Amino acid sequence: MAIKDSPNPLAISEIVAEFGDAAGGSDSLSEYRAGGQNVPSGTQNGAGQAIPSSGAIAIGQFFGASNRTVIGITISSSTQGYNTYANRGDCYAAGSSDLTYTVNPGVVVGSDGTSAAMLVPSQFNASDTVTILNRGKILGTGGTGGAGNTSPTSNSGQAGGNAINIQRNITVQNAQGLIGGGGGGGGAGGFCSFAVSVKNPQPSGNAAGGGGGGGAGQVVGQGGAGAPGTGGGLQTDPHPGNGTSQAGQNGSCSAGGNGGLGGSVPHCTPYQGAQGCKGAGGGGAGGGLGQAGQGGQHSGVSGGPSQGGAAGKAINLNSNCVTFTDGNCSCKVKGAVS
Repeated sequence: MAIKDSPNPLAISEIVAEFGDAAGGSDSLSEYRAGGQNVPSGTQNGAGQAIPSSGAIAIGQFFGASNRTVIGITISSSTQGYNTYANRGDCYAAGSSDLTYTVNPGVVVGSDGTSAAMLVPSQFNASDTVTILNRGKILGTGGTGGAGNTSPTSNSGQAGGNAINIQRNITVQNAQGLIGGGGGGGGAGGFCSFAVSVKNPQPSGNAAGGGGGGGAGQVVGQGGAGAPGTGGGLQTDPHPGNGTSQAGQNGSCSAGGNGGLGGSVPHCTPYQGAQGCKGAGGGGAGGGLGQAGQGGQHSGVSGGPSQGGAAGKAINLNSNCVTFTDGNCSCKVKGAVS
């Protein structure tokens, strides 16, 4: 609790009660300069004036002062993999600091592809408070789409990355911001085995499944590659569709990319008599912010499609708690908070 404000009389005993007495014994006001044993550096009184760290000091300078160190940190340019503890500032005092990290309008805090866009680690003292005031965007990375293939191998889309990963309790103000987990990558389409002729209905080649689309994110998910068709039929068919599939599209900052078309061999017969299929399945679309990627399409003939990647979380709690003061709605928080 802060010391009372003026014009009420103030005694040195009230200063001692607020800041403690590290040395013990007789209490002298000189022991309560900022940066000394009792008062943290950067401490201000209720009027926003700094408690002196040297020179003259008076009891009247302590009206409204608190033993809590208020630290404001502004993220003014776009960055990746922001670690709040590593950027806590020189005034940080373990156990008595109230930290607020402000993401300015137009700033994007994104993932570097290996970690969450923003980390609030456990190194903070349990008595500290951490608040994120988001007026920009905090976005996870998009998952890569599954690559097309001509075999039963599963090429699922990769998961999207988390926007914020917390290892302690925090408060979030998000009325003017956007927090979004990365979209999952789309799964590759199922391949298709075919025969060159109904007179010789043996598997002579494979058309490749389409590549999955990349997921949305600050670092966008790349679309999965297409693949060439395989097998002797591709060389002997007089009207080849060549069986080659298309790559999936890359994601964007807000939307997932479309999946690529599966390879086609229009003048060949589907192997094992399947009806209505002359080509492989297309890749699934990548997920938008906080959404899973779609699974690939089934060819209806041979190899099954691959699954889409899981969505990244808006906030990964790790068994901790987050308190939203505002901005906790689906239009501003894309993805799970869990």
